[in-house]
Amino acid sequence: MSRAVSISPIRLGVAIAATLAIAGRASAQDPRELVLRSLAASESATYTGVQVISEVARGRSRESRQRVFRRGNQLRIESVAPSGARGRVVVDDGVTTRIYLPGPGLVLQSESRLGAAARPLRQRQERELRSGRVAVTLEPPESVAGRPAYVVAIRPPGPRARLRRLWIDRETFVLLRVREEWPDGRILLTEFTEIDYQAVPPDSAFHLEVPPGTQEVPALFGMPITLQRARLEAQRWGGLFTPSYLPPRFRFRAAFRFHHEGEPVVVLLYGNRQGSLSLFQTRLPMPPLPGGAIAMAGVSVVQGVRDGIHLTAIGALPSEELRRVLDSVQR
Repeated sequence: MSRAVSISPIRLGVAIAATLAIAGRASAQDPRELVLRSLAASESATYTGVQVISEVARGRSRESRQRVFRRGNQLRIESVAPSGARGRVVVDDGVTTRIYLPGPGLVLQSESRLGAAARPLRQRQERELRSGRVAVTLEPPESVAGRPAYVVAIRPPGPRARLRRLWIDRETFVLLRVREEWPDGRILLTEFTEIDYQAVPPDSAFHLEVPPGTQEVPALFGMPITLQRARLEAQRWGGLFTPSYLPPRFRFRAAFRFHHEGEPVVVLLYGNRQGSLSLFQTRLPMPPLPGGAIAMAGVSVVQGVRDGIHLTAIGALPSEELRRVLDSVQR
């Protein structure tokens, strides 16, 4: 459910509302069938609630709080705390996931992680649970958010496997709490502190409203990093390239980092209220870009090499303007 120590907003919602589409009726005392039934119930669950995510890793702890709105394959998560995350909103309408980041004024967009998109994961989880390779046991019942709950422990084989405990609503079979423990001492706890099955979220909850000038970027870039972090990453190739020329009213908006063929790629995003451009830099050539699709979208691409570093500028600007930006880069 989670990896390393970072918590992405969409992962927080899925930690509680993750689903498996399965059929069949379960015996209330069969822990395997309880898990399958609870995950299936989440597929069509409707509720409004508050969830808290607590994480302990490498001697450090942190906590975040969100308001959650769920209606079947539609999900909205509003970050309330800590203060640095306040205002962040995740909306998944069953087709597209959009994450609004108020600080840099960005929306990260990807395909939905609910409904049909989640089927391969659901099927894999179902096979794992039914295979008998993981130990699934029923523990004494408890209460979460004022709701009586079954408690089920899942122990996969292997010394490095994480232990998961699930608290399942005895009436609705919705997952109320998930606790994950790793052998190295990491602990991740995601739980509802409030949940109301009668509070049906309105249609408007699954439409993302953002201020004018907000720019959308692919979620595959990951979460933004600081410019200082981008500079540290670029020390691998002698330093970060930044443009000395930008189109009128363009300014730095955000930095990102991802990997291509094992090599880090740093992306600098610049823009104004009408448009944006992205500057990619890495030691390896970038993969071929779909020229036809780019032309149809009105996007230009300009590439070059500076001191052995491959640079790519992409934006909805004339290619001559992008070339001017690329030719102005310096360390």
